[in-house]
Parts: sequence; structure tokens; C-alpha cells
Amino acid sequence: MTWQRPSATIVERDRSVLLSLQSLLRRRLPGWRLRFFAEPESAMAHIEEEEPHIVIAELDLPGFEGASFLEWVRDRAPSTVRLLLTSYASDAEVLGVAAVAHQLLTKPGDVAGLPAVLESAWGVSSLLRDPSHRDMVAESNDLPPAPSVFMRLASVLDGPEPSAEDVAAVIEQDAALAGRVVQVAQSTLFGARVPPRSVREAVVRLGFELTRGLALTAHLDRIVPRRVDGFDADAFSRRGLRTGMMMRRLASRQDRDQAFLTGIVHGVGDLLFASRRPEQYARMAAAAVTRGVPMAQVMHEELRITGAELGAYLLGLWGFPTRMVAAVGRQHHPKQLLGGPPDACDTVYVARRLVVDPEVAVEIDPPIGANTLDAAFIDEWGGAVRLDAWRHVARSVTGQRKPQARSRTTSGTRPASSVSAPAPWKRQRLAR
Repeated sequence: MTWQRPSATIVERDRSVLLSLQSLLRRRLPGWRLRFFAEPESAMAHIEEEEPHIVIAELDLPGFEGASFLEWVRDRAPSTVRLLLTSYASDAEVLGVAAVAHQLLTKPGDVAGLPAVLESAWGVSSLLRDPSHRDMVAESNDLPPAPSVFMRLASVLDGPEPSAEDVAAVIEQDAALAGRVVQVAQSTLFGARVPPRSVREAVVRLGFELTRGLALTAHLDRIVPRRVDGFDADAFSRRGLRTGMMMRRLASRQDRDQAFLTGIVHGVGDLLFASRRPEQYARMAAAAVTRGVPMAQVMHEELRITGAELGAYLLGLWGFPTRMVAAVGRQHHPKQLLGGPPDACDTVYVARRLVVDPEVAVEIDPPIGANTLDAAFIDEWGGAVRLDAWRHVARSVTGQRKPQARSRTTSGTRPASSVSAPAPWKRQRLAR
């Protein structure tokens, strides 16, 4: 797979539809290498030879049942983005497709917007240049959910009067399951023209039985995954939910749902790395503990990426809104947040750290992944006053109390929390 020009292969057995797609895409994407096939066998030969960046295939191609053609693509070219185009799919077919197709598109409804979908998928693909990293993400849509979440979800769905709010409240406790439900609900197969803004909206679109099916299609070894040394699934779920809760509190009314969802799924890349490469994850986690540095720092030193980039890539493949993908991808890179207007989803940088420790320190140029806040970011986003407000919200979300201020020392110096005292990172700058 080369990166000079984006490439896509389209497989559609209806020749009139194929000609329409060819006319549309060649006109709207003049710089792309596009190939169109009515016979899957010819497409297979081309894919084995070239390995395009994106494959769009119809459901139930001749000789292939359901999404089995895309399963073949996944096995032959794991890095390739897989999009499925169909005019109808039953609940059972959706369950089968969800595990292999990164996005479900409908015809004729989504055809006009197909060029934009391809450009977005190409942009996401460029986030990870290393083929082994792309393979790790794209090889499957399955991620291991927490077993306790499945138990609670089954209990709610089997109750006397389950509600979308109750079902969503359980799903929101698990990043993997929340991401999968929202991913599938984005398809216009379910009657909407815009992505769901919340897990609740996704549950309403899908209905309870399809939501249950999506939750239970995981294999038994994924429902109860083996332990990965260094990865605490309970702490992971707790941090995601608390991050989302804090971001919701910080966002304006129109941004609350997307901010909350961003918080829930912000760590999905760490989950992906732990589940797909458990031995490598355990080794890096142990090294981080031994050296006393963040896991993200060790990962970046060895792989030149962190879980943030992996997570952004996966969410982009799933068709999540651009602002959410961008926020997840730069949650360890505060310098990328400077110079532009604050976005509600970018508060993930602050929230994911403060929900671990509301009294987290502020540093000048902290190491990547550190649970401290960057001084330049704090200065630009509101300074000490805004930071105090954020700390207050974090304490409310986590149930922690504000530490008591120390009394004045005999020399008469004021505590750092005093209104008249300069912010600690500014004192560091003066010292330098």
C-alpha cells in the first residue's frame, strides 16, 4: 500500500448502480485511483495485487453470503478500510456486518455523500503510517467489554419495563460497547441523516433487541477476556465514565452529548492495544512502573504512537464526528490545542487528568501522557481561575474533598491556593 495517491475499490453487481457510482466518484475525486468491479472475483485479483486504501462492497455479492466478501478483504488486506453498501439489512445481517465493516452505508440514500465518506476515511488512514499499527486497529471491530457490564445490561433488558435511559446508562460504563452501538446506529439503515449525539439516541434508533444482539455477539473469550497484566479494566471503565461526566458538566447545552461521549470513549485506544497485543502491553506497562514514567511515554518511545492515536484511528474508521476523533487523538498533545478557539470535546485533555487527581499539578512542557497539566494550555484556556473551577467540578464528579489550605508559615508566605499568590507554574517561570 503506497501513500502517494488515495485509492478505492468499489464492488457492485448492479451495473447501472456501478456506472452511477463511477460517474459520481470520478467527477468528485479526480486525484484518486478508483477501480470499479461488478464481479467479486475480478475485484479479489485486483485487491491481492494492489491492496487499496478503501474497499466498498455490496452486501450479498454473488458467491458470498452477507459480509463474507469483506471478511475476505480483512484477511487479505487488514489495513484496508472496509465500507458496506446496501439497500436493506435485517437485524441478523447487521450483527454479522458490524464485526467486519467499519461503516454501513445505504443506497440510494448515502450515495450522494459517498465522496465525502471516502475523503474522511482517507484522512483517518493517514493518522497511522505504520502498516503494523493500521493492521492492529483494522483487523476487527471487536473489543473486549467488561463482563460486569454484560451482566447489568442483561438484567436491565430482561426487567419489567426497560427504558432507553436505563439501557444507555449501563452501556455508557463501557467504552467498547458504547463505541460499537454508536458506530452501528450512525448508518442511515436506521432512518437518521445525522450521527447520534448520545448513546441513548443510538439505543432508540437500534431498538432493544438489536442493542442486545450487538452486546452479545462477542465470542465467549471476549466476553470474559483473559487478564492482561498492567491493565485494570474496572479502573479503565471508571475513568472513562467520570471523564465523560466532567466533560458534560463543562460543555454548553448543545455540546453536552458529544462531549460526554468523547469522554466515555477517549481511552478506547488503550483498550485496543491491551486486547490485541496483550504481551506487548504488559511488558510496556511493567517498564513504565519500573521507570516511574507514564505508560504513554514508554509506548511512544517504542512505537512512536500512543493509545490516543490508535483510538482516534478506530473512531475515525467507525465514522465518529471529526471533532471527537481530533480530540481523542490529541489528548496527550496540549500544544496542538493552542492558538484556536476551545472545543468542548478537547476538554478531554483536562478532564481525563483531573478525574484521576483533582489537585493535579501544572508543569511547563510535561512529558507525554503525564497526569499533569501543561502551563501554556492553562494560561491560554483561562488561567488559574478557570483551573480552580475545573478542580471544583472534578471533586464533585469523583466525590473527593478539597484539601485544607496550609496555615501561613513563620516567614509569612502565602499558600499556593491564595488568591493573591501567583500560579505555581508562573513561579517556575520566574525561577528560570
